[in-house]
Amino acid sequence: MSVKMPGLLEYWSVDELAECLDGVGKELYAKLWSYIPEKGDGPKGADVWNELTEEQQQRLADAVYREFPDLKAVDEQDSL
Repeated sequence: MSVKMPGLLEYWSVDELAECLDGVGKELYAKLWSYIPEKGDGPKGADVWNELTEEQQQRLADAVYREFPDLKAVDEQDSL
């Protein structure tokens, strides 16, 4: 089963996702921060989505929808 990527990941950088969402957990927090280069900006969440395990994708999606419940309906509507 594939986890559908929340649309928010198109806009938020990996460090924003790690810092601003409750519930990502220590492992995913560290994984997201690992994508930040020494100099410069980090990628958007969408850029690294396919590099995450299915479990990490699910945890991130759950954290997004827990923080922004209205986005779940928007994302589901977009997939129709």
